[in-house]
Amino acid sequence: MKRVACPHCGFLNFSLGAACARCDRPVGRYGDAYTQDATERLVLRARALLNVQAHADVSEDAYVISDMKRMGFAWAVNVVLAVSLGLAIVLLDGMIVMTLRKMAGHAEVLDAMFSAASVYRAWLLTSVMVFAISVWCEIKLGGNPGDLVMHLRVIRASGEEMPLKSWCVRAVLGWFSALFLGAGYYMAILDPLHRTFHDRIMGTLVVKR
Repeated sequence: MKRVACPHCGFLNFSLGAACARCDRPVGRYGDAYTQDATERLVLRARALLNVQAHADVSEDAYVISDMKRMGFAWAVNVVLAVSLGLAIVLLDGMIVMTLRKMAGHAEVLDAMFSAASVYRAWLLTSVMVFAISVWCEIKLGGNPGDLVMHLRVIRASGEEMPLKSWCVRAVLGWFSALFLGAGYYMAILDPLHRTFHDRIMGTLVVKR
């Protein structure tokens, strides 16, 4: 569903009426597009709010929309970390199973290393750990590990602080973005603000630190 940026307070409204849900002032005609000017106002508002919250004297160009090159490298870092973590868990799980089978006197110890059950357990544990690490980093540090490496930060376009529930929902939607060979992430290439599927749903932006 399209969202309409209020020109007065910058709040992102769903296209359901002509009045802003926050300030109750007119937003525009029904179904107005999300314009570049409105987006720039939202970024400036979010940047100002972040600076006030941090009590920091930051220059006007402190936050700008990330470019695709930085975001691409950040995604690559996340994939490499997730795959590395998964492989480490598979090996560790296999070693534990082999040890237990040796202690029990079983002969088929070599099949335990990459058995279907071992891979499934590793996939499940990796998914939970990646989810927890991503949410913790985003709440405490403002971005997932890939974002931190590439000096990026996730902010809400309206400037409001994201609660824990919203971070968790965004992380879950990030998994859906990865489906179909990462189709949800490819949306960032065509979007002028480089927003992925989950960024559009949650009203977030990826900016440079």
